[in-house]
Amino acid sequence: MVLVNDNLVELALSLFDQEINLNRLNCKKIELQSLVEVRDGTHDSPKNTSDGYPLVTSKHIKGNSIDFSTTKKISEFDYLNINKRSKVDIGDILISMIGTVGIVHLVRNMNLKYAIKNIGLIKTSVDNQF
Repeated sequence: MVLVNDNLVELALSLFDQEINLNRLNCKKIELQSLVEVRDGTHDSPKNTSDGYPLVTSKHIKGNSIDFSTTKKISEFDYLNINKRSKVDIGDILISMIGTVGIVHLVRNMNLKYAIKNIGLIKTSVDNQF
């Protein structure tokens, strides 16, 4: 699946370059990480607990929402530890990295008491404290 996506991206860029002469427009490429922080969630597998904080993975991202109905729960210790590096704030962008790759979610929900695992995190929030 990744090879197909890579080939489609290459084809799309080729067609784009044919239609719009980037040199004529004097456009330059910049890396996303030069504009915002790019991170990802934990890759560890914290122990499940009967109650605690939701651990959101790629399968829980549903575009304009996050499905918390099937998330596993993790301890407060694991939650705090993961969020030292990957805290999600309002205005951030989550991107699925496993399964269906590339599903994007703009964080608008005030309830941010969850941690993320194997999810791309684009820190666009003004108040990101790391």
